[in-house]
Amino acid sequence: MENELTFVQERSDAFYAYAVHPDGKAFLQLFSFFGHYGICVFLFLTGYGLTIKYKLQKTEQMAFFPFVWRHYKKLLWLLVGGYVLYQLVIFVGTKSFSGNMFDWVSMLTMTSNFFSLDIWPKPYWYFRLTMQMYLLFYLLVYRTGGNRQVMTILGLMTAVSLMPQFVFSPDSDVVRLLRDNFFIGMLPFTLGVTAALYGKRLKECMKTLYLFIGCIISGLLLFFSNLNLVLWSLTPVFVIVFSLSLVKILPRLLAKPFQWLGAISAALFVIHPTTREICIHKLHFASAPHTELLIFLIFTVIVAYIYHRLWLVKFSPIRN
Repeated sequence: MENELTFVQERSDAFYAYAVHPDGKAFLQLFSFFGHYGICVFLFLTGYGLTIKYKLQKTEQMAFFPFVWRHYKKLLWLLVGGYVLYQLVIFVGTKSFSGNMFDWVSMLTMTSNFFSLDIWPKPYWYFRLTMQMYLLFYLLVYRTGGNRQVMTILGLMTAVSLMPQFVFSPDSDVVRLLRDNFFIGMLPFTLGVTAALYGKRLKECMKTLYLFIGCIISGLLLFFSNLNLVLWSLTPVFVIVFSLSLVKILPRLLAKPFQWLGAISAALFVIHPTTREICIHKLHFASAPHTELLIFLIFTVIVAYIYHRLWLVKFSPIRN
């Protein structure tokens, strides 16, 4: 089991003990243990994109409620199609829906974090987290003056967000509750805002040699990030540096497939709980886990592409 919201040393010890003596399922274990860190990249891109669009471009400032409503509608449209598909798949298999009316309302209003830590499908906790980051962006970045003021405020907020796991037991319910909210997102979000505000200076450092070294070092730090609490707390930094460095040093021919996947990444995220339910739980290949994973990945990409083209592009009432 991975250390996502809380840090449990026993889980880390078990993973690294397995890494020393892996079996034929090593790739699956690696994928399972580190897969959730993709959220860090989404949060980084959220901070980066919002800053470019609203802070750096000369556009008319939006009032608070129109800003919140605009971004809530975009998240809701992305969520609701995937959530309905998921519920339909559950109903076909069990003749009942997942959750109850209260769960559905709190999910669609993106307020479930105030009532329960256990939602299903679990990856959808990202929506309520992103809604909180939109609110924080407006309050801390959008209406704040110069870059120095923005970075001072975000730096203080990030420092506060990293404190609970050192003040309380890192596997406590308190830490889980706080990190189930914006506490978990402040570090990657702040890095995204920083990259947007100081992008020109960062580009000067992006020489191929530096990127290659950064990719190797951050990749190693990412792999060993669960050795102790300090490294675990800084994992978003390793994830983002590794991802950005890797993308920059990839040859154009190899980068194109990842660029294409990036274009449908939102649909991939929304759809994968449903395709997982079908491929992993319904069409379970216990004797061939790698075949099961391959079928799941291919099926997810196909369904996500259709979802992207139809639901998010053709039929979407919302335009950027």
